Amino acid sequence: MKALLILLLLANGALGQSPFDGTWVLDPPIPQKPIEYSLAEGVFHSSDWADVEVAADGLDHKVMEGDYWDTLNVRVVDARTVQIVAKKAGKTLF
Repeated sequence: MKALLILLLLANGALGQSPFDGTWVLDPPIPQKPIEYSLAEGVFHSSDWADVEVAADGLDHKVMEGDYWDTLNVRVVDARTVQIVAKKAGKTLF
């Protein structure tokens, strides 16, 4: 009987905080300003990614150092679709 009581008391301690409890912080933080994208005359521009401007020709283009990626590839698929591939050291990130 004592062993059962001890096990019940110890099990209650296991129901404490988990590593997922608390405040979560996103890194990088979610931008507070609206994100603007444009594709005009074959050039893709994004205000979200440190004012990136690259040709939308389907080739890898170097972007400013210090970002999460070092090349950006933009390709126009159709009138409503643009494919964006970001790479860091040759490895695809997204």
